[in-house]
Amino acid sequence: MNRSRRFGSRRGVAALEFAFVAPMLVLLLLGGVDVMIWFQNKFRLDNAAGALGNMVAQAETLSLSAFPAAFCSNSAAALNYFAVASQLTDPLVVCGTAGATIVSGIQNDGTTTKVIWQERTGDAGYPSLFGTPGNAASLPKGYTVPNGHSIITTELYSGVTPWKYSLAIMGTPGPSYLYAYSVFEPRSGKLVTPQ
Repeated sequence: MNRSRRFGSRRGVAALEFAFVAPMLVLLLLGGVDVMIWFQNKFRLDNAAGALGNMVAQAETLSLSAFPAAFCSNSAAALNYFAVASQLTDPLVVCGTAGATIVSGIQNDGTTTKVIWQERTGDAGYPSLFGTPGNAASLPKGYTVPNGHSIITTELYSGVTPWKYSLAIMGTPGPSYLYAYSVFEPRSGKLVTPQ
């Protein structure tokens, strides 16, 4: 009888210990799932920014019709760079009120490096980190545009937060968006302004 009483009390202690540990296990599990999804989304956005930048940099000419300002769809009947970005990032949103896609042309004319043109769609609250047309360009640290050369930059914003499943436990949604960019030199050698 004494043995069964000890065994019963041990079971009670184990249940109590598990009750203390269970919330931490749930937090680790949900947080781990959220971090995995966050990295997957960041990888998707980085790849899409690179693919879009490469596509624009290969173009011999750039048509304004390929950059419709209010376009937010993942399909298009004609060449549409914003539709390409939307399709590459699906299910992430990179246009409308939940994201933005920005394509810029930057040139070093020998005296200054500035943004020559910029086409964008989506939420205007997401700024281009490279600058605005007609102004000096803000380039990534350590990167310079050689004298007389041009570059194409693409920027993608998606309004997603890292904590989806563990939001109730974390208490704060964390960063409100994901950002990715790419930098390419035009293949034709000259920067062509969309017309």
